[in-house]
Amino acid sequence: MSRLLPVFALVIGILVALSCQRPSPPERPLTVPPAAVWVGGDKGGCWIDCTLAKSENANRCTVYDERTGEVWATGLYVQKSDGEPVQPANLTYNFFDGEVIGLTGGRLLVPLLRAGTDDPDGVE
Repeated sequence: MSRLLPVFALVIGILVALSCQRPSPPERPLTVPPAAVWVGGDKGGCWIDCTLAKSENANRCTVYDERTGEVWATGLYVQKSDGEPVQPANLTYNFFDGEVIGLTGGRLLVPLLRAGTDDPDGVE
């Protein structure tokens, strides 16, 4: 029995190590542009592509379904904290919750609202 203990410990160690690996992105659908970044985990994710839209003083973002490439959301986004866009070098995504795009460092991109309305500008 004492001889099996090291083998058992090794098997458990390997299983734990394998379960901690970060999932890799699924195959990119043809409709998802090469610039889009996959964000997700074991339960799924999405592809996010944001650029700086200088004329609108916002980020133009599109979020795609990870498997089909269907557009989940598209439109203008700004930082929740100050209403300003994020520079492209700082667009490092953590999540998309159906409305908000989470960035590293706790920053959030929220849909830009049109003046005098509660509807996001172009966000579907």
